[in-house]
Formats: sequence, structure tokens, C-alpha cells
Amino acid sequence: DLLSKSLVLTEDLGEVKKKLSVLQSACARLFEKLRGTANFLQTLLEELGAGDRGRELLAEIEALRIDLDHSLATAVDISRDIEAAEESIGNLSAHLQRSLLNCSFGISSVPSSENQQNASALSRAHRAYRRLNADLANEKMKTNEAMELNEKLQAHVTDLEESKQKLIDELDELKKNMVEKENEMISSVKDMEIQLQYKNQQYDEQYEKVHELQHEIKTKESIAAAREAEVKQLRDQMTVKCRELETQVAGLTHTLKTKDESIKKLNIDIEDYKDQLLSRNNELAHYRNEIIELDNKMCQLISAMKENLGIVVEQVDKPIIEEANAEIRALAQLSQIGTDLEEFTKISQYIADLRNRMIKLQQDLDLCERSRDAINTKCRGLSDQNTYLEAEYDEAKQKLLTLQQQIQSERESAKMMERDLQRLKSENSYVKENNERLTNMLMNVEAKHEELTSKPNCSSISERQHSERYTLTTGTMTLLSSHDFVELTNKAKTLSSFTKRMYALAAQWSDEDVIDSEISYKSIDLNHLYHTYARILKSLSDGLNELRDKITSDRAKLQSIIPEEQQNSQQTRTESSRSNNDELGTSSFITANGSQNELVSVDMRALFNEADQVVQKLKVISNRPKFLHNAEVLEVLSNMRSLRLQIDWLRKRSQHYEKTKENVAPMEALQLENERLQAVLADAKILLQRAHERLSKLPNSREMCEQILREMNEIGKAMKATTREVRRAGSRSRNTISAKNY
Repeated sequence: DLLSKSLVLTEDLGEVKKKLSVLQSACARLFEKLRGTANFLQTLLEELGAGDRGRELLAEIEALRIDLDHSLATAVDISRDIEAAEESIGNLSAHLQRSLLNCSFGISSVPSSENQQNASALSRAHRAYRRLNADLANEKMKTNEAMELNEKLQAHVTDLEESKQKLIDELDELKKNMVEKENEMISSVKDMEIQLQYKNQQYDEQYEKVHELQHEIKTKESIAAAREAEVKQLRDQMTVKCRELETQVAGLTHTLKTKDESIKKLNIDIEDYKDQLLSRNNELAHYRNEIIELDNKMCQLISAMKENLGIVVEQVDKPIIEEANAEIRALAQLSQIGTDLEEFTKISQYIADLRNRMIKLQQDLDLCERSRDAINTKCRGLSDQNTYLEAEYDEAKQKLLTLQQQIQSERESAKMMERDLQRLKSENSYVKENNERLTNMLMNVEAKHEELTSKPNCSSISERQHSERYTLTTGTMTLLSSHDFVELTNKAKTLSSFTKRMYALAAQWSDEDVIDSEISYKSIDLNHLYHTYARILKSLSDGLNELRDKITSDRAKLQSIIPEEQQNSQQTRTESSRSNNDELGTSSFITANGSQNELVSVDMRALFNEADQVVQKLKVISNRPKFLHNAEVLEVLSNMRSLRLQIDWLRKRSQHYEKTKENVAPMEALQLENERLQAVLADAKILLQRAHERLSKLPNSREMCEQILREMNEIGKAMKATTREVRRAGSRSRNTISAKNY
């Protein structure tokens, strides 16, 4: 029995080594996924404008990566220690075989020292046997609890099958809604085409009106230019005439001034002459009167003298001659005065003519000024009209430019809409093909899974876990594909971002640099992308098949080795020592499995907390007035709720997993948990990217940055917990190995 227990212990150490390697790879992949999520959140922070804190967190995560590498190195050292322990246990089993042979042949020549050593080993084996009996009682209690948990899990599996049926029904409804939305999209596109045709007709009419307005503006401009030329000619002629008239008026005013002065002098002379003439006429009349009186007196005296003398004398005509001479002189003066008067009248007539001419010139000047004022007012009116026409021309030109720009933009938008329509049709066909391929691939995977589960040496719980996992995965993938298709019909950008992520994931898988370029929707590129993902899935399926083949081969080897070892182990005296070794092996095995269980539960708890925080955030966003009727956010909430339920179920499964480990193959369970973690992390990453696309439209970026920083802190905490658990597992494994060696 001791020999068989030692062999079982070597097998358990091999299982511990395998579990440790699987745990190592799972922790590394989990850490890489979390680090990728942290990088994605860092890009979010850089877009939102808060990158310093995110860079610090990334530096801490890189430091944790170094710590995890150190912990993985310790795990490698532990595996080496396990190999050393296996060698020591192999030596112990060889020693036990030799002692068994010695005891079976009954050799009496054994030294006394060896008998003493065997006696001490037997006493230690008896003590270990008693401890082993107590452990067996505890294990029986645990098996009873595991059976109860098995019944609960079976009930849970039935619930999950019901949820699967519900998901299938929802998928059918989503397909119907998808067809309805396709019809609505086609009708809306037709309506948009009709509207675009009507708008094009309106724009053509407006374009013709604009051409007519341009022609009228050109004719008015030509008329305005001709009128401006005429106005300029009239203005030049009027200015020339005005200048000539001004020179004439200046000359006439000068001559008038000189004539006025000469007339004033003549008037003064005439007045003087008049005064002299009057005085002379008065003197002449006075002299005539005196002469007549003197003549009369002389005649009287002569007559008196003659009468006195008695002389008769003939009359003499001397006074008459003198009087005639005086009259001649007076007549000469009068004729001179008459000639002067005639000259004066001529001068006065000339002055009157000059005054009349000056009045006429003044009237002509006034007429010229009035005509000039009228021409100036007419010019001002024409200039105002010209400015108004220029303003109208500028406005019409601006309107024409705006109309041309609008027409150009509308034509470009129509072309873009036509291209988008063609692209959406092609993308719709591509998405349908991808959905068909995904459904075919899932059907093939389910068929392979049914073939694998139909083989022997597989427990009912593993079958239910497999069916449950594929059911949930199928429902989730189908729901996400329909949601992506609905987003494609509403927003074309979502498909471009999705294809960009697919290209980035393909480049990351093939260890190539991701190049930010335009996404190609050609059939050749999409076929190349499809073949890339087909190669990825093929490599994953090949890896899984290799792991399953290894597991089956190891089981076959174990089943072939166990009967041979049982035939060799038929001695009852070594039962106590065998129980002691068995106790050591079970204690180490339980410690290793306990550390693994604790690690998986811690990781699942961290993932559950992260999913719960994301759901709470999206609840806050959906409760805002802007997103009251946003079906996309509600659908994301439902997906995140399903994710949270799955992660919660995984956490509970991982907590109670070790209690039912006797009925479940450990490598298959670890493989299932690893694949489930990868699927959950991939779904969480896709959902986070979609949440980023929706959250980037929100105006308040500080709250988003703070929430992202909190998420990165949670990721850092999860990574720290992972490194602590790995170190703790390493220390426990070392302690157990040292205890075994001791």
C-alpha cells in the first residue's frame, strides 16, 4: 500500500505540475487582457484630455507586469522543485520496493540496524494512518456537500437551458425586427431619393433664376455705365461752359465797373453842366431883360432927346443886330448843350443796354447754376442708384455663390448617400455571410463537442458545463451580431470602427504593427480577413485538440500503470507508511488546488466588480434626459447584465469547484475556465469599446476621465491581487514541497 500510495503521490505531483503550468498560462493571459484593457482606457483618457494619471497607472501596471514575471519565474522554480520531489519520491518508492522484496522472501540475515529503521518507520506510518482516517472522514463530508452542490448545479443547468430557449426566441424576434428595419431602411432610402430629386429640381429652377438675375444685372450695369459716361460728358461740358461764363462774367463785371465809374463821372459832369446851363440861362434871361430894359430906356431917351431937340432921325437897327448876335451865341450854346444831351442819352442808352445784357448774363448764369445743381442732383441720384445696383449685384452674387455651394453640397451629400447606400448594401450582404459562417461554425463546434462528450471517461457535470458554456456563448454571439447589424443600419461609423478593430486584432494576432489607414471593404480584403480569422480559429481548435489528446493519452497511461502497481503492492505491513506518504501527497495537492481556487475566485470577483461598476455607470447614463429613449444604451445594459450574471455564475462555480473535483476532470475544468475567461474578457472589451463610442459623445469629459481612472485603479488592484496570489501559491507550493522532502 505504501508503494502504491507513493506512485499515486507521483501522479498527484504530476497533476499539480500540470495545474501549475495551466494556472501560469491563465494568469499570464489574464494579465495581458487586463493590460490591453488598461491601454484601451489610456487611449480613452488621451482623447478626453486627461492622460497623466493614466500614464502613471500604466507605469504601475508595467511594474506589476515585472512582478508577475518574477512570480512566474518562481512558479517555474516551484515546478522544478516538484520535479525534484518526484525524483525523491521515486527513490523512496524504489527503496520501498527493495524493502518489500526483502520482506517477501523472508531473508533472516537482515542487520539489526535496518530492523530498527523499519520499526521506526512503522510507528510513523501508524500515526499517519490515524491522521489519514480523520482526513478520510472529512473528505466524506465534503463529498456529501459536493453531491448536494451537484444537484443544485443540475437545477441551474435546467434554468440555463430555459434561458437558452428564451435567447433563441429573442434571436428570432431580432431577426424579424432586422427584416422590418431593412424594409424601413429601403423605404426611407427611396423617400430620400425622391426628396433629393425634388430638391434637385428646385435647385435647377433657382439656378435658372440666378442666371436670369445675372443677365439683368449685366444689362443694368451696361446701362449704368452708359449713363455714367453721359453724365461725365455733360459734367465736363457744363464745367467748360461754366468756366467760359465765369470768365465772361468776370470781364463784363470789370467793364461794367469801368462803365459805371465813367457813367458816374459823366453824371457828375452832366449835373455840373446842368447847373452851369441853368445859371447861364438865368443870367441870359436876366441880361436879356436888362438889355431890353436898357434898349427901351435908350429908345425913350433918344426919342425924348430928339423930341427935345426936334431932330428927326431914321431908326437904326443896332440893338436888333446885337440881340441877334446874342441869340446866335445862345443858340450855339443850346446846340452844344443838345449835342451833349444827345451824347448823354446815347451813353445812358448804352449803359441801359449794358445793364440789360448784364441782367441777361446773370439770368443765364442762374440758369446754368440751376442746371448744374439739377445735373449734380441727377448725378448723385445716378451714383446712389449705381451703389444700390452694386449692392444688389453683390447680394445676388453672394446668394448665387451660396446657392452654388448648397447645390454642390447637396449633390455631394446625394453622392455620399448613394455611396453609403451601396456600401451598406454590400456590408449587409457581408454581415449576412458572416452570420451564416458564424452559425455554421458554431454548429460544427457543437457537433464536435457532442462527439467529445459522447466519449467515455467524461462526467455528467463536465457535459453540462460544456453544453452550458456553448449555449451561453452562442446566445451572446448571436445577440451581439444582431446588435451590430442594427447599428450598421443606423450608423455606418459603427461598422467602420468594428472592421478597424477586427483588422487591429488580426494584426495583433500575427504580431504586426497596426497601421491606421482607410478601411477597405473590397471582397478580396474581406476574404483575406476571413481567412485570417479562420486560421486563428483553426490554430485554437488544433491547440484544444492537442490538449485533449494529451489528457486522454495520460489517462490511458495511468489506467495501464495502476493495475501493474496494484499487483506489486499486496503487503499489509507497509500500510501505515503508505498512509503517511498519502497524507503528505494529499496535503500538498489540496494546498495547490486551494491556491488555484482562491486565485480563480479572486479574479472572478474582480471581474464581477468591474462588470457591476460598468452596469452602474451605464444606468446613470441611461437615466439622463438625453438617453431616455436610446435603445442602444438599453441594449448595452442588457448585455452587461447578462455578462454580470455569467461572471457571477462563474465566480460561484469557481468557489464550489474544488468541492466537486472528484467527479470532474481538473484539466478540462481549468481549460473550460480559461476559455470562458477569454470569451468574457473579449466580450467585455467589445462592450467597453462600444461604451467608449457612446460615452465620447457626452459633453462632460471630466466625469468620464475620473470613472476611467477608477476603472484603471480597479484593474491595477486586480493585477496586484493576481501577483499576490501567484506569490502566495509559490510560497505554499514551496512549503509543501519542503515538507514532502522532509
